[in-house]
Amino acid sequence: MKIEEILQENLDELFQTFSAKVEFPAKLEKIRMPLPFNQYSSFGCLKAHLKSICSAERRREKCLHYFKFGISCFIHFMQQNFLGPSNVALPAEWDFGRLTSVDTNWYLRSTELSVDGEPIVYKCNNLILLAIAKVIFLDCFPFFKIHFYSAYYWALRTVMIWQRLLKRPKIYLHTSTTKKRTPSGGWINYAGRFDDNIKFVFLLELSSFHITFAQSNLAARYFDMAKDILRERTDLANCFLQGKDNFRMLIQNNSLYNERIERCCQFGKNSDHDNLHIVERFGNFDAHKDNVYYYCLIIVQMQLLQRRMRDLKRFSYYHDQTMRKMLKNAPCWIVVNLALIYYCKYAKYHLAMDVNTFEKFDQFENWFQNSTIPIEMRLAFCFIDPISIWNVLEMKAEIYLLKKCPGAALEIYKNLDMLEDVTNICKLFSLEHIGLPIIEERHSTLPTSFTTYCLGIMKNDDDLLFNACSMQPRKFALPQLARIKKLYADGQFSLCLKRLRSIVEEDPLMYEAWFLFGMCFYYIQNYSAAANAIQRSLEIKLSENGWTYLENSIANVSDEASLNLFKRSQYEENGAIFLDQIIVHCFRNGKFESVVGIFRKIAHHHESISSTVQSVMIRLLELICRKRNNEIYVNLRLQLQDVLENLQVDFCHNENFWDLCAKLVDPRINDDCIKNGKQWELFLKCSNYEIICIKRKQTNPRRLKALNWKRFYYLKAKIMYKKINRSINQNMAGT
Repeated sequence: MKIEEILQENLDELFQTFSAKVEFPAKLEKIRMPLPFNQYSSFGCLKAHLKSICSAERRREKCLHYFKFGISCFIHFMQQNFLGPSNVALPAEWDFGRLTSVDTNWYLRSTELSVDGEPIVYKCNNLILLAIAKVIFLDCFPFFKIHFYSAYYWALRTVMIWQRLLKRPKIYLHTSTTKKRTPSGGWINYAGRFDDNIKFVFLLELSSFHITFAQSNLAARYFDMAKDILRERTDLANCFLQGKDNFRMLIQNNSLYNERIERCCQFGKNSDHDNLHIVERFGNFDAHKDNVYYYCLIIVQMQLLQRRMRDLKRFSYYHDQTMRKMLKNAPCWIVVNLALIYYCKYAKYHLAMDVNTFEKFDQFENWFQNSTIPIEMRLAFCFIDPISIWNVLEMKAEIYLLKKCPGAALEIYKNLDMLEDVTNICKLFSLEHIGLPIIEERHSTLPTSFTTYCLGIMKNDDDLLFNACSMQPRKFALPQLARIKKLYADGQFSLCLKRLRSIVEEDPLMYEAWFLFGMCFYYIQNYSAAANAIQRSLEIKLSENGWTYLENSIANVSDEASLNLFKRSQYEENGAIFLDQIIVHCFRNGKFESVVGIFRKIAHHHESISSTVQSVMIRLLELICRKRNNEIYVNLRLQLQDVLENLQVDFCHNENFWDLCAKLVDPRINDDCIKNGKQWELFLKCSNYEIICIKRKQTNPRRLKALNWKRFYYLKAKIMYKKINRSINQNMAGT
C-alpha cells in the first residue's frame, strides 16, 4: 500500500489517540535508546544520534506511529516544563535526573536552545524529549506534504514553532532562518513552481508568518501578490468565495484559538507604532453601507465585560447576526481572520462568564479529537503555533486579567518564563513590588540584555535601558528608537546619529530608523548623507514625508552628488522601482522641472526606460506640446529638447513617445528647421525609429500606410538635410 493511502486512511487515528504521556507504540518497541545524557558534547550531537536511530522507523506502515511518538514527546516536554511535575514518567533508561546549576558547561554549549545568546536551561531528560520531537517533526515533512505544499514550506513552519516555543520578543525572519532552510532564489521564486491555487494559499501563509514577527512590509507585499492571483483568475476567486460557507460552519461549531487572532485584532488601527494596516488595503469601503471593515471595528473595539452583557444567549444571538453580515459581504481572503477575531472575543467572554468552562479550559486534548474539525486543519494547528499547554495557559492568563485578577495572571506568566509580560503587568497594575524580585532573581542567575531591559523598565532606569539596547540593538530597536525620538525632539542630533547607526547596522530593514537617520543629517545640513538615508528609507517603505525631504535634500546638493544618488540604481530592480516612484510623485505634484531633472539622470545612466517613466514622459510631452507658447513652459521645453537630442533610438520603443518628441521641436520642413540642424537631426532620429518599425514587419495596414508616408517624408528630409549641411560647410569654408 502506498504511503499516501496509508496517511489518508489512518490520519484521523493520529488525533484520536493523542496522549500527554510518552508511549512506545508496539511497532516501535525495538527502537534503540540514546546514550546517557552526559556523553553528548552538545545538543546537536544528541540530535544527530537520534536522527540516525530514527531513520529506519519512518518507512511504510510505521510512519503514523513514529509521528505520534514525536507529538507525545513534545506534549510531555511541555507538561514537564510548564505545568510542574506530573505522574507521567519516562522509561528508566532515559531518566538521567535534573541538570544542576553546577553543570554550566553543557547548557552553554547547547546553542540551539538559546535566543540571541541566552541559554535556556531545561531538565536533561526533557531535552532528550525535545530533541526527539524536533527530529521527528523534521523527518515527517515528506509524508505530510501531500496535504500541504512542500518540505520547504514545513521547514518555514518549523522555524516558527521553535521560536514560539522559546518565546522572546522580536525574533526576525532574516536572522532566524538559515541557508539550509531557505530555498535558493527566495520564497517568492519558490512559490512560482506551484499552481495558482496552491500559490495563493502559500502566499497568504507566508504573509501570516511575517505578521507574526511584526514584519508588516513583507507581509503586505506577499498579501498583495496573493490578491493579484485572485484578480487574474476569476474561477479561482469564485472557488474561494464558495469556501466561505465552509469557513462559517467551521467557526460556528468550534471555538478555535490561535496566536494569530490577537494579531488580527491589531488590523485597521492607524498607529505609528503598529504598521499592520492590512485590513485597510482590502478595498474601498463605503462608510454608509454594512461592510466587513465596519463590523471588524465593532468587534475589536467592543469591551465585552464593560457592556455587562450577562445574558449569554442575547450576546450569542447579537454576534451571530453580526458575523452573518460579515460573511455575506466579506472578500473571501479575510473571512478567516475576521472569524478568528470574533471567536477570540467570544471565547474570552464565554470563559469569563462560565466558571465550569473556565476551569476546564486547559483540557486541550479534546481539540485534537474533535472530528468536526477537518483533519488537515487539526494537523496544521499542530504545526502553526502548536496548540499546546503553553497557548492555553497564555489565554487563561488573559482571562484572569479580564476578571481583574492580575496576581493569578502574573503567576502563570512567571511559570511560562514570560518576563516581558511579567514586566508589563507589573507596570500596568502597579505591582512592581511583586515583579521586581522575579526579574532580579533571574538577572542574578543569568544576567542578559533581556533581563537588563526588564529591570530598566521596572525601575524606570534609563541607564539600564541604554545598556540593554547597546548589548542587543536589534532586539530592543523599537524601545530604543522611541527614546532616540525624544533626543531628536530636543535637538541632540549628534547623539541621535551615534545611537541610530547601531540600529541600522543591526536591522537594515527598519525604515523608521533610516528616516530619522536622514532627518538628523538634514538638520545638520549634510544633505548628501540625508538624501542617501532617506532614499534607503523609501526603498523599504514609501511615505509622503520621505519624498518631500528627499527632494529638498537633492535640491541642496551639487549635480554630481545628485547623480551619484542614482548611479547605484542602474542595474538594480529596486532602484528602478524607486526612480519610478520619484518621477510619478513629482509629476502628480506639478514639479515638472524635477521630472525633467530626474529624466535627465535616467537618460544619462540607463539604456532604456521603464513603462512607468515612459507613461509620465508621454503625459508631460503632451502637456508641453499643448501649451508650447505659454511662457511658463518655454524653459521646460528647452530643457527637454536638450535631453532628447542625445537619446538613442533603442531608449524607448513607444511610437507615441517619439511622435511627441518630434512635435516638441516642430519638425516641419521650413526655414526655422533649416536654421537649426540639431533640431532637424532629432527629427531624423524620430523618423529613423519609424523605419525600424517597418523593418520589424509591421502588419497593421493602416499603420503600415502611415509609416510608409513617414518614410517618404524621412527620405525627403534626408535629402534636404544633406543639401543644408553641404551648403553650411561650403559657407564655413568660404569664410
